[in-house]
Amino acid sequence: MFRKGIIILALLFSVIAALHAQKTPEFSTDPKLFPAQLKDFFSQDNHTEVKPLMDEFEELWVKKNLYSYSEQSIIINRAISMQQQKMRVWPDFYSYIHLIVAYKTSKISESKLDEYIEVSDKLLATKLKKNYKDLNERVEQLFTGLTLYKSENTEWRASNDAYDLGYDNEPTVTFPKFDIQLFTKGDTLSIFETSGTYYPLSFRFTGGQGTVYWTRVGFEREKAFAVLPKYKIDLRNSEYKSDSVLFSFPKVFDKPILGRINDKAMTEYMGAKASYPRFQSYQNIFTIKNIFENIDYRGGFKLEGPRINGTGTDTDRASITISQNGKVVLKALSKSFLIAPDRISAERAAVSIYLEDDSVFHSQLYFHYVEKNRSLTLSRDNIGLYASPF
Repeated sequence: MFRKGIIILALLFSVIAALHAQKTPEFSTDPKLFPAQLKDFFSQDNHTEVKPLMDEFEELWVKKNLYSYSEQSIIINRAISMQQQKMRVWPDFYSYIHLIVAYKTSKISESKLDEYIEVSDKLLATKLKKNYKDLNERVEQLFTGLTLYKSENTEWRASNDAYDLGYDNEPTVTFPKFDIQLFTKGDTLSIFETSGTYYPLSFRFTGGQGTVYWTRVGFEREKAFAVLPKYKIDLRNSEYKSDSVLFSFPKVFDKPILGRINDKAMTEYMGAKASYPRFQSYQNIFTIKNIFENIDYRGGFKLEGPRINGTGTDTDRASITISQNGKVVLKALSKSFLIAPDRISAERAAVSIYLEDDSVFHSQLYFHYVEKNRSLTLSRDNIGLYASPF
């Protein structure tokens, strides 16, 4: 009895080994035979997504006959190569056919298919072969929506399809000229008139010169903008930084100033309350005459959204000077002044008020100037201490 059991087990193992030893017939190069062979090959997998994909592929290939003969040859040859490399139905073949369906339904040019095949050939010949599914999914996002990265809350997108797929130790997508934009539910971050290279396996983007406008916080294009010489973005994030940018703000500066930029897309639209984009000058001290009529500013310069952040230090505080009839009547010192298009404020300011032959000084007041009615309020603990029109 025991011996019979051993014999039966041996026979079972022999049958299983024989079944595993059987090879799936190689795909034919005949376009008419390929769909049925592919469908049979896919039947080895029990993922529920497989059948709907094959139905859609057959619809395009057989019933609508949308693939040209040259496209069919390219597609079949890649499938044969994948089969020879013993690549799996799931996820390798599934992601490949899914991409091929998206390629046709998105009406992508055949030259892009050629570029994809060349790039993926190089990838499959390296240790990056394990990332084949990821490459297919990211090229598909590019084909269908010009999407570079997409998460639940964010989407980085290219503005046009004038790109080239390439390979430089890893797959690349090069954009000679385009706009790169990040969309959230309520905000949009943009770098215009730029160029660069996207690395789809790592979601990195390396950009060349580009321009950031402060239009999303209310400025006209030519009123506030920064020119970036180069920059890098991890597209999994919703912000980036760049150094050595030239910032133009004609209302305040006669020529561009040098500094750094930090931009971030928020989840909700902030409008005039937004604090991005942000620019900070490298230069520590500026003198800005008539930032409002008869009001001068001296100190550091940051632009945070639509507001200027006038900065100072403990030893060299920023200052606001108000004049009347050519004479200084008030001077306020603070480590930080917020200068909006219609007002100036500081939470802690040392204020000197100059009378004809005397002066009044207070070491710590809340400073609030409104341009519309040219009124100044000085207060202590939010209680009005001094208010007067200028």
